Amino acid sequence: MWILGGIAVILCALMAVLAFMILGSDDSKETPTPTTAVAAITQTAVPDGTVVSLTETAAALLASATPETVSPEPITDTPEAPTDTPEPPTDTPEPPTNTPTATATRTPTATPTPCAFAPQGLFAELWQTYRDKLGCPLTKDPKLIQDAEQPFDNGHMFWRQDNDYAYVVYEKGASAGSYQAFTDLWSEGDPDYSCTASPPPGKVQPKRGFGVVWCNLGGSSAAIGWGLQEEAGFGPGYGDPVVQQFQRGFIFRDSDGKTKGLAYVFFRSSGTFVRVGY
Repeated sequence: MWILGGIAVILCALMAVLAFMILGSDDSKETPTPTTAVAAITQTAVPDGTVVSLTETAAALLASATPETVSPEPITDTPEAPTDTPEPPTDTPEPPTNTPTATATRTPTATPTPCAFAPQGLFAELWQTYRDKLGCPLTKDPKLIQDAEQPFDNGHMFWRQDNDYAYVVYEKGASAGSYQAFTDLWSEGDPDYSCTASPPPGKVQPKRGFGVVWCNLGGSSAAIGWGLQEEAGFGPGYGDPVVQQFQRGFIFRDSDGKTKGLAYVFFRSSGTFVRVGY
């Protein structure tokens, strides 16, 4: 049926064109009569068996109107990607060239304070090693003194006659450690022993000035321990103990140091010492 409908539409279109050509012209001249085409009558059978008569002209038009199957060709004019994509700006500001750069700063080094005089004698070179901790010398030369000395389980006690101080020296390996200083609290006429204690065999309880200090530190529980032997006094010609005082400490050579070439360097600000060669 759709074929019949298409034929009818085509015929109507042809008749409309002919009518327009004949009636639409207002020219006074006679329109030439178109050549009459002789159309042969053809019969076409439709699917339901009905025979339809068609002119050859109509059949030709119908045949030309039959849609052809045309495979669409791929589009060859696909638009290319734009070539004028904006490039990143080349005039990006650079970091300023006058940015201050870090400069190495020198840590000021401590300049030793000039001393009124340099030490002389035994401890001159030793002072150069420890001058920053000891400060300037208070005396130009070391001096011989009288002292008392006593060894203990964990160090020594020294008493200096020149300043009347007792020093409790806690030795660690006999080359370094800490110390405490005490004024002499014992006087002639006081008991030799300031506290009651029972020393173990081979040990002694300190007495007199060292005994007062030892009892105040805890007696038998004192960190310095028990005495290893009784105290002994030394002086010029006998042990030759020597001392030199400085602003922040002193250098001291006991009787044993004379034979071993060793001296104690005491630093008052830290309460420590070293025992080194001089």
